[in-house]
Amino acid sequence: MPRDIIEIAPETDFRSKLPPTSKVFSEQYAALLAEHAIQNNDQQLQRRHRYGLPSWLALAVATGAVVAFAFVYYLAR
Repeated sequence: MPRDIIEIAPETDFRSKLPPTSKVFSEQYAALLAEHAIQNNDQQLQRRHRYGLPSWLALAVATGAVVAFAFVYYLAR
């Protein structure tokens, strides 16, 4: 049984066959998508940093107070 030979040809660059206006449009569209992705990433990072140092500091102080109260309560018992 003879085996078929599979030939892999390199892909043609379709952008080289497009008119110049199409190239400009595609480049502008790609830039717009990239800018949109960057802005979305910035907004997500800002949401993650919503709780700043004062909030974490207040939480740490409250947790420390609860632990200290439990320790003093245990010693007094």
